[in-house]
Amino acid sequence: MIESEYKFLLDESTFDNLLKNLELDEGGPILQLNYYYDSSNLDLFRRNITFRIRQKSGCLKEEVKSLINKSGHLNVKKEFERTIDRLPLAVDLSVHSYPELVSVGEVVFLLGMLVTERYTNTKFPGLTICLDRSQYLGLVDYELEVEFDEGYHDDCMRILSKIGIAHVKKGSLGKNARFMHALKDLGLHGSGKYTPMVAY
Repeated sequence: MIESEYKFLLDESTFDNLLKNLELDEGGPILQLNYYYDSSNLDLFRRNITFRIRQKSGCLKEEVKSLINKSGHLNVKKEFERTIDRLPLAVDLSVHSYPELVSVGEVVFLLGMLVTERYTNTKFPGLTICLDRSQYLGLVDYELEVEFDEGYHDDCMRILSKIGIAHVKKGSLGKNARFMHALKDLGLHGSGKYTPMVAY
């Protein structure tokens, strides 16, 4: 499927203000555990491909995302997913049918985990508003995502303007990119050898 969404990195104060002022769904935040995979040279990352397993509400889903278009804060990606029954330390890509993975090496390894506390607003037709607080590799960051269905782009822009976020200039890197950049900053990549999972 095609995923279209706006992403905004926030400072903590803006995040807290949105938490107070947005009419959030009942039930409190959803905890998501995101396990990221790549080769030792980060071949997927270099091709703008995300390979992750997301654990949520006791369910594991393998997800592959490939960037189609990026313009400012807007990200459009092709997304594939399937339910799996266990978390692997390594994944053999040769057994997958995802066309985006054909040109990548045979095996990708578990590099680490990013934990997201997600608050949602699903009260607007065709839109899903997410406020995310994420922790990974000793870092904490804050993000607003607004995903919109086909035909709802104008509604999305009206909502962003209404909540006063459309003017935000801060970067719009996705979670996978932020995780991989942090991994590179720690020197835990690109040796050409297996990079073990980071301990938490």
